[in-house]
Amino acid sequence: MDSEGRTAKKLVSRSIRALSLAVLSLSVVGPTAIVQAAGECTNSGPGGDWPFHGKDLAHSRYQDQETIIGAGNAAQLEAAWVLPADGTFESHPVAAGGCVFIGTQTGHIYALEAASGGLVWDAQLPTATTLSVANGRVFIQSGADVTALDADTGAQLWRVTITEVPGMGDGSGAVPTPFEDMVIAGAVCGDDVIGTVAPRGGCKGYYAILDQATGERIVDGYDVSQEDFERGMGGSGFWIPPTYDSEDKLVYWGNANARTFNPENPNASALLKIDADPLSPTFGQILGAFRTTELEETNIGNNPAVEPVCRTANNIACTNEDDWAAPAIIYRNSEGEKLIASAHRNIALALNPDFSGQIWSQPAGARAAGAAYDGSSFYFQGAGSTLVALDKDTGAIEWTGNVFGSNTYQHVSAANGVVYTLSGSPAALAGGTGFLLAWDASDGTPLVQRQMTQDIGDIAIGTVAGGVAIAQNTVFAPVNGTQGGYLVAYRLPSE
Repeated sequence: MDSEGRTAKKLVSRSIRALSLAVLSLSVVGPTAIVQAAGECTNSGPGGDWPFHGKDLAHSRYQDQETIIGAGNAAQLEAAWVLPADGTFESHPVAAGGCVFIGTQTGHIYALEAASGGLVWDAQLPTATTLSVANGRVFIQSGADVTALDADTGAQLWRVTITEVPGMGDGSGAVPTPFEDMVIAGAVCGDDVIGTVAPRGGCKGYYAILDQATGERIVDGYDVSQEDFERGMGGSGFWIPPTYDSEDKLVYWGNANARTFNPENPNASALLKIDADPLSPTFGQILGAFRTTELEETNIGNNPAVEPVCRTANNIACTNEDDWAAPAIIYRNSEGEKLIASAHRNIALALNPDFSGQIWSQPAGARAAGAAYDGSSFYFQGAGSTLVALDKDTGAIEWTGNVFGSNTYQHVSAANGVVYTLSGSPAALAGGTGFLLAWDASDGTPLVQRQMTQDIGDIAIGTVAGGVAIAQNTVFAPVNGTQGGYLVAYRLPSE
């Protein structure tokens, strides 16, 4: 395709912002407004889907069906189309059934034709986390509200408030994750969000397993028992994606810190294991918790002399700021043993599923980003704006790459011998700080260092909780600019 044709395609896609403001066909199902357009979700093309935050329920963040884009040609990637969104992104795109879906902080849920970027529908919710897609449904969470939309039309199928506990859901919600015929969702205590002035530790972290078709609550639970809560243990909650083991029917899920009360809740700042088997007598219960830190019997945030100061100043030093914020990855080592990999407090690690101990640990992984696993190596965001490749059996560092700007919360993806991530900064610096980055998975050779400013017609300043989805021979990358958010579809040039 020549440059004139590519420019025309971008201009057509950029008209989506104006199109979404004009009501072509407005329908309301419950409280959800929908703008419907001429596009449609068709069957997926070659290159696979990416329906979950982690691509699959084991959270590998690896596209095994990509065969076109590889280490030999990734440097040729160019913008095929661009969506200028109404609102900024603090989320991750997902792709299934011929469409790509993404939500903005202003609550716009976009369904776009993956091939062309054409608008299929735009649904309006209060706000949106990263989405999940399964069985023709799109699952979104806004605080403590979980909503299911029809993937083809955007029509609301159901919406439920998973908890009415005061303060719960005032913060961010977790990524609702469908598995089997259910969907699991959680909420973080509102007083766990920096910037609030409510007394900390005043709620219990909550999770629920719902029926996918109806939203009916099947089972729920808290990360602290009522007995422990009444004797002084604070709850925390969930704001990262869970991981599902389809063989053993278990959910592995990192949760936030309790920040207050003493003694400290052993289920806070931990990787939890939850029974997700409806036939089990312990269905929905927490079966174990793995921590990398010792329990603290006291917390400076409990000290009456300093607690008001900490609360007013939002001083992290006053708290146990060590959320378990890296999603777990289920994998098998070279001996065929099932293990769990994750990261906490800048340490990447591998565990036995029974939480009996660590197999290896490596002080190189960022604590707040999803890693990728391609069957032989892990790719973690590292400390000091780096990306590190680790051996799956030993955790040894295989190579290190440089990430321009901030890599906090920027998830890693991999496909066909290429490792991808995004970088950025909340500041609109000259030329932009939002980059699409890629490396050769075998040796860490840089392949792509693309400043996204050139693709969006705005100063690219990165995202929070961003990451690319690789589907249908396309790399879908979200970025924010001074005028809002943009979703860029990168492909190899057409011949």
